[in-house]
This record gives sequence, structure tokens and C-alpha cells, in this order.
Amino acid sequence: MLQIDLYIAFTAVIKYIRVVKRLFLDSVWRFKGKSGLVLISGFLGITFQIQAIALAFYYAKSIEKGNVIKLLGYSIDARTSIGFLLLAAAGVLLSLSMSAGLVYYSRTGILKLMRKYEEFCVTRTFSFIGSSLRVWSATEQNPHNDSIVYKLASTDARFCGRALMMLLKAIVPVITFLAAAASLLYINALLTFFVFVFIAVSGIFQYRVNVRGARSTSLMEKYSKGV
Repeated sequence: MLQIDLYIAFTAVIKYIRVVKRLFLDSVWRFKGKSGLVLISGFLGITFQIQAIALAFYYAKSIEKGNVIKLLGYSIDARTSIGFLLLAAAGVLLSLSMSAGLVYYSRTGILKLMRKYEEFCVTRTFSFIGSSLRVWSATEQNPHNDSIVYKLASTDARFCGRALMMLLKAIVPVITFLAAAASLLYINALLTFFVFVFIAVSGIFQYRVNVRGARSTSLMEKYSKGV
């Protein structure tokens, strides 16, 4: 039973990778300039957050050990120096402010790209409907039916915009996860291996929950009226 579940999960992951690849090329790569700027700002925002935590940790360790810090030719006692306290606090405040500004710019940029891609999908839908190109639809549905056109130009286009938003929001955390995983493997490879095994097993149950949720959403859209 577990082998069957693993096989189903593996095949589903392959399908998802193909869909994500096509969606990435059609959305993120289409607006690669603005997408790159949004991703860089998001990554820098996380970097400044890490810098703020590192500064606070360094100050706490200096207080704990009573270090004497040499800065610009001056010797500063970490436990008694008010200037060192103000300098550390200013560094943390500046880092957090830079992080907040960059993260805000990244989030608002993602929302703008989501709206822009959604508008592009709506325009492309009407362009295809008005041309001689064949638009895919279920066999029992006429792609030129008003309700189908409305669904393509509204619901589906909105879903595409949300998918772009999810892709852009996921890239930076994935890179951060890979960097953290590499660090954990370097620190303790055996413990990290067991953590990955736990994640893989729990992912099977998470996949079942997501599949049932998606099926319920599809049934709701299918049988709902007046939407």
C-alpha cells in the first residue's frame, strides 16, 4: 500500500513539475525583468533580516563574554559602553527598516505582476476566441459558449494570476530552504537525513489532503449556480 502511494505521489510530482515549468515560462519568464527585480528585492529583504538577527546575537554574545571590541583605534567595553549599545541598536534598526522596505516593494511588485498577467490572460482568451485557432475545452462544451468564455476570461485568468503570485512567493523560500538544508547537512548529516525522511512521509498525507481539497473545490464550482 505504501509503495502504491509513493508511486502515485511520484507520478503526481512529475505532472506538477511539467505544469509548473509551462506556467513559469508563460508567466514569470514573460515578465522576467520585473520578476527578477521583485525576486532580488525579496531575497535582499531576507538578507537584511538575517543581518539584524546576527547583529543582535553578536551584541548579546559580546555582553555575555565581556569582550573588549576594537573599533577605529578605540577599545570599547561591550558591557559598559553606551555608544556600543546605540551602535548595535542603530544597526539592527537600519537592517530591519531596509528589510521592511524591500519586502514591501517585493510584495507590492508581485501583486502588480499578478494583475498584469491576469489582464494578459483575459486579452489572450478573447484573441483566441475571435481567431480561427482551436481553443481546448471539454468535449461536451462549446468553447464559444458565453458561460465558457466568461469562465476562461474571469475565473481561469484569475487562477493564472494567483499561480504567478504563488510561484514568485515560493522561489525565495525554496532558495532559502536549499541553503538551510545544505547548512544542516554540513552540521549533522544523519539528523538532517531523518528530518528529510519525516518530511517525505508527511508529504504523502499532505498530498492526499490537497487532492481532496482540490476535488471538493471542483465539485463546488461544477454544481454551484449563479456564479
